[in-house]
Amino acid sequence: MVQPGAEVHIFFRENNSEPFIYIGLGYPAQVDDTVPVGVRWSFTPQDNASDIPDATPYQDELRIEGATSETIAKRYERSPSARAQCIKHYGHQCQVCGIDFGKAYGPWGNGFIHVHHHTPISTINGPYVVDPIRDLIPVCPNCHAMLHRKKEVITVDELKGLIKRDRET
Repeated sequence: MVQPGAEVHIFFRENNSEPFIYIGLGYPAQVDDTVPVGVRWSFTPQDNASDIPDATPYQDELRIEGATSETIAKRYERSPSARAQCIKHYGHQCQVCGIDFGKAYGPWGNGFIHVHHHTPISTINGPYVVDPIRDLIPVCPNCHAMLHRKKEVITVDELKGLIKRDRET
């Protein structure tokens, strides 16, 4: 199918609705006789290497980033005053792991913190009156991501337990 030394012009696209992007000349660096056929490519960027002074073909897998796409998503409105009241009550320290960005990063980190809703807004089905002390809690971005890591959001206490258990082992 593809013989070593053959030249193949490589084009790439993120999905079927996007136009192809010309990557360059590809050379099969390794061909595995499997089903489906496995090919590891060596690339010469944008054109033949002889047209580019001192060009060295890429000897790695193709990694494309930076393509754009449009997404339509729901955005749930937040109350800036509820956030401010939550932080005024609890402070800027993460209520899970304890990091204070002002202490960790100096003036650059002063006042930086995420605010987590104990009950995800997406599950509430419409506007509601939020209690900044009972419904919200300050958490750092890492802990916030861990709380929402899976479809079923875990509680702040559950995450604290995971951190404590990991420190004990």
